[in-house]
Parts: sequence; structure tokens; C-alpha cells
Amino acid sequence: MNDAVNQAEEPDTGLLKAGPDRREDRWALVWDVLVFQAKLGLDALRDFVLSPFSFGALLLGLIAGGDRPYRYFEGLLRFGRQTERIINLFGTARVPYDPYEGTSDHLAVDKLFSNVEELLRRNVDGSQKASAAKHKVDETIDELEARLERLRAKAKQRFDGQAEA
Repeated sequence: MNDAVNQAEEPDTGLLKAGPDRREDRWALVWDVLVFQAKLGLDALRDFVLSPFSFGALLLGLIAGGDRPYRYFEGLLRFGRQTERIINLFGTARVPYDPYEGTSDHLAVDKLFSNVEELLRRNVDGSQKASAAKHKVDETIDELEARLERLRAKAKQRFDGQAEA
């Protein structure tokens, strides 16, 4: 691996170089986006299931609701809020978000994915092939970032040169 890539910053150009923390941040971002996509799927599935049940709650409320026709629909809404809290669509293990502050539901989906992430980390760290593949991906992304930074610096120089003329 190139020693320049390990440096925090190249003084004369100001180009950032990737280090271990930056690589971990990239992998954390990849994981969080994958978890977000899975949560979007769970949220969509929940909505897909709740939609017809809302019509069932309407019919039950109209037919068997008696003096409390809203009770079935209210139960459906309570269930929806509970599943919303459990899915916690806009939170991650690293960036907690509780839309119902003051409640405690232990955010089951986040804990599940956090456990899966830990299991994957242990397997990648323990497997030479997986660790080597991760290292190669990190090096490739580092090189792409370095090239992009050089292109940005050239474009900035050209733009600054044109602005002065």
C-alpha cells in the first residue's frame, strides 16, 4: 500500500488521505444504508398489511362497534405505532432516533441488525479471504478518492486561473 495514502493530509495540496477511521466510516455507511433499505422494506410490508385491515376495522366498527365504533380502528392505530417504534425507520444503532421519546421499546429491529453487524464483523476479521477482500476494496476506494481529489484540485486551479483573467 502507498505510504502517502496513510498520511492524514498532504500539506501542499490539502488533499485528504484515507486512514483507518475513514475506512471504518465508509463501511459503517454501507451497512447503515443496507439496514435502512431493509427497514424500508419492513415498513412497506407493514403498510401493505395494515391497509386492508383498516377496512376490516371500519366494517367491524360499523357492524359490531356498538357505542364505541372506533375501538377496532384505535387498536389498529396502536398496533401501527408499536410497529413503527420497533422498526425505527429513521434511526440506526449509531444514530439513535426515538420518535416517541419517553417510551421504551428497546428498538428491536436496530438491536437485531446490530447483532448481525457484530457477527459479520467477527467473521470478516476471522476470515483471511474476507479480510483480504475488504482490504482490497478499501485500497480501491482510497485510490478513487485520491484521484477525485486531484481532479478537484486541478479544476479549482483552472477555475481560479480563469477567474483572475
